[in-house]
Amino acid sequence: MKLQLELTDDEALALLHMTQCLTWSTMRDFVMTNSECDEMLDAVRKLERTLTEHGFRHQYGCFA
Repeated sequence: MKLQLELTDDEALALLHMTQCLTWSTMRDFVMTNSECDEMLDAVRKLERTLTEHGFRHQYGCFA
């Protein structure tokens, strides 16, 4: 199954920045500006909403 998530450029960049930091570094090294944090939270909310709409929240326990 493929899901399409519509993000603004800023939201996509913030989410990419977060995943790279968490993949290549540790959480204590993870630093974002307030603006990046806002964009990242917007992107995560869109992802959560999309997963919920497709039944993933209940099926897989996402964001429980």
